[in-house]
Amino acid sequence: ASEAFDEVKRIAQMHPGCMFPNLELQPTLEGLDTTATTMSGCQLACAAEEECSSFTYWPDTDVCKFANSSAQRVPSTLAVISGDGVCGVNASALSAACSLDVPGN
Repeated sequence: ASEAFDEVKRIAQMHPGCMFPNLELQPTLEGLDTTATTMSGCQLACAAEEECSSFTYWPDTDVCKFANSSAQRVPSTLAVISGDGVCGVNASALSAACSLDVPGN
């Protein structure tokens, strides 16, 4: 179980402001639960579902639950990660990636 907690923290650190370790979404959308072998797979399934704006993923069981924009993040004692169906692009990272130093410009 400790490994699962470490993994959700690692994933959340890679996606600040989009992935939230040890927080689950409530309420979830009834009848839309699925399974996924990865957090990314859960996120992709959410993005493909019209009603889904965010998800909760349990890596120990591969359970993936969807939520809409009215859901709230609540603390969980289980190794879980919640996130947005589509993560926004970090504006400063985008700016850095798109800028070029051109001599004389």
